Amino acid sequence: MSVVLLVYFFIMPTSPQSSIRDKFVQSVRLRLIRSGMDASYFFGAKEFSGSICNAMRRGSLLLNGFEASTIMHLVRSTAKLEGEIAELGTYQGGSAHLICEVKGNTPLHLFDTFEGLPNATDADSGSGFAKGMFVSSEQRVRDYLVSFPSVFLHRGYFPGTAGPIEDKRFRLVHLDADLYEATKAGLDFFYPRMVRQGVILIHDCGAAGVERAYTEFLADKPEVLLFQPAGFHCLIVKA
Repeated sequence: MSVVLLVYFFIMPTSPQSSIRDKFVQSVRLRLIRSGMDASYFFGAKEFSGSICNAMRRGSLLLNGFEASTIMHLVRSTAKLEGEIAELGTYQGGSAHLICEVKGNTPLHLFDTFEGLPNATDADSGSGFAKGMFVSSEQRVRDYLVSFPSVFLHRGYFPGTAGPIEDKRFRLVHLDADLYEATKAGLDFFYPRMVRQGVILIHDCGAAGVERAYTEFLADKPEVLLFQPAGFHCLIVKA
């Protein structure tokens, strides 16, 4: 029973609604990391576990081990495709750092307000996400990623910051925008710019606003939504 609870608490991402649970999850993660263990190590991601543990130890990663390893696998598996990589919702740069460790020289475009989340709408009701959550430092992210080539930070509210990439094509996009409007904007902007077989990976796919955004968006599209079995990622593979 204790093992089941441990796995449950470790693989389930944290929620802004459960501060006590969040503290417990963080405590468990740190104990595992300090013991040289991480859930991703035991579930097919041994080569990435060191990088994921380091990001968790630094406190810059809100993803669980399964979700983090999924991002790294997708960077690798789309490597033969043309196109660049983008992330909408960078926070403290944890997932961006993981992407950088396996992307090589592929350009990576990172979008964040660096002022926290914007206003939620009625579509986000019940999600627990609210204005001002997840404030981060742009300079801290720049410093964290300074050793990697071809990383571009775009500060402000998307898609108003998308001008520099309007003519780009993408092989992988990580949407971690949390809210309806931002997720919808990300899908509207990136979908027509995805190369064939390119992947749009969406985090917090169970959040009310995010779910509404991708459900509405895919209503007239040929693609289906694929769910990650452990965590809160889902993905779209461009037909």
